[in-house]
Amino acid sequence: MFLGLLMMLIFSDISYIKATALFFIIGCFSVIASRNRLLIEKNVEQNEKEQYQTEIELKHLRTQLHPHFLFNTLNNIYALCEIDSKRAQQSVHYLSQLLRYILSGERSGEGGRMVPVQKEHDFIKTYLQLVYLRMRPNVHVIYNADITEFSDAPVLTLIFTSLIENAFKHGVASGKECVIEFGLTAKSMTEIHFFTSNPYFQNHESNNPESGIGLENLRRRLEIVYKDDYNLEITNDGKTFRVDLTLKYTNNNYYYNA
Repeated sequence: MFLGLLMMLIFSDISYIKATALFFIIGCFSVIASRNRLLIEKNVEQNEKEQYQTEIELKHLRTQLHPHFLFNTLNNIYALCEIDSKRAQQSVHYLSQLLRYILSGERSGEGGRMVPVQKEHDFIKTYLQLVYLRMRPNVHVIYNADITEFSDAPVLTLIFTSLIENAFKHGVASGKECVIEFGLTAKSMTEIHFFTSNPYFQNHESNNPESGIGLENLRRRLEIVYKDDYNLEITNDGKTFRVDLTLKYTNNNYYYNA
């Protein structure tokens, strides 16, 4: 009888130890889970904060483009009004198309908005038509595009604008033959190449085409959206200034919203 009671006490102690250990393990898991949840919530909050700050910066960078672009365009129209009123009317028509495209991005509320490359191609064509209206006979503009097969490939909106403006700003000299060339190629749904090529004039009034707000703006937008998935190459052999920009769309990009 004594032996039976002893065995009951032993098994009771074992059950108690097991139950205590089980509660201890459950408690530890609960604490760990609670800490992990707090860390996840903190990380999510931090990521949302960083994304918000990034979006604000992208919007700011994008708005920097607009005054510069409008100032140049209105100057073009003003010059045309004195030369040819009919071409001035055409330029206003082109400007309205460009503004419609720019403002569509503003209404979306996304500074890092991506669009099908076809839309950027249409914007470039219209912009070049506008600029060409006031170009003198010594300036020749060539634009070649090969995007038909991958016209829906995503690209950051207005990413080529600074390069185009830069080519005209530094590649045109009074009384000299100037050939300014642009090219846009969609190599696949994930890779796009754009280039500008213009004469380099040693004594040009603004003879440093590698600097300026436009290019600084471009570089920062590329860093934010494309991170390491882009290549910006600038070459100058003393006669020709060329910029090659290759963009790759990957999961590493900021985001895509067509």
